[in-house]
Amino acid sequence: MDPELKSMLTVLLDKVERIDATVTRVEAEQCEMKEELRQIKDEQRQMKEMLGVVRLKEIGRLDGRIDQLAMDVALGRKPDAA
Repeated sequence: MDPELKSMLTVLLDKVERIDATVTRVEAEQCEMKEELRQIKDEQRQMKEMLGVVRLKEIGRLDGRIDQLAMDVALGRKPDAA
């Protein structure tokens, strides 16, 4: 084999190996990013659920307070400031 051709082939093979290594690294990073995204979405879902529960509790508390104020007014009492 021609020495120049052999040298070119060696350089080409080296470049292909580096490209393969880069592709493997990028694929691994992509898998990590997908996992991180899944975790973020799961955390976001949990936060939305907690926020919904907090909102429902607050609505219930306010509804109870409205009922108490309405009863106080109906009975002619001065409503408590709370």
